[in-house]
Amino acid sequence: MFAPKITKHLNTILVDYDDQQWQTIDKDRYASVEYVELQHFPVRGKGRNNIRFRLVPPRCKNASNHAVTTQLAYMHCRLPDRAEAETVIRSLAPEILRRFTVIALAGERFQEEGFFCQPYVGGKQDGVYLALDMVSGRWDRRHLFVAIARE
Repeated sequence: MFAPKITKHLNTILVDYDDQQWQTIDKDRYASVEYVELQHFPVRGKGRNNIRFRLVPPRCKNASNHAVTTQLAYMHCRLPDRAEAETVIRSLAPEILRRFTVIALAGERFQEEGFFCQPYVGGKQDGVYLALDMVSGRWDRRHLFVAIARE
């Protein structure tokens, strides 16, 4: 467990993209799994690679998913895949997860029954969860977003 710097500093972590855990969603590993399926979380990487990431608070109160992705792009960062998101969130020190809910917008946005749905991995004091955001986010300063540095 480690306590990465928030926003300005890049942190490095090793991600094993070929780990078997990314080929299923084992509900026993999560505090909660809500309305998601494996296809919502494609894993883009291969092998084992170090990634650089930062934890970023939204710029404004009630930030939408679009506002957050725009903010991350401006910082030369991208959204993580599920392997990256979970590896980062599970490595965080408990004091970070007590103070913040850590969010990783980790899948491709899609439309279903008139709603835009954004799959995400979340981390709180009680564990890691997988969910769908169907209201375009309403994120505030109690949230931190996992942002992967573009190489």
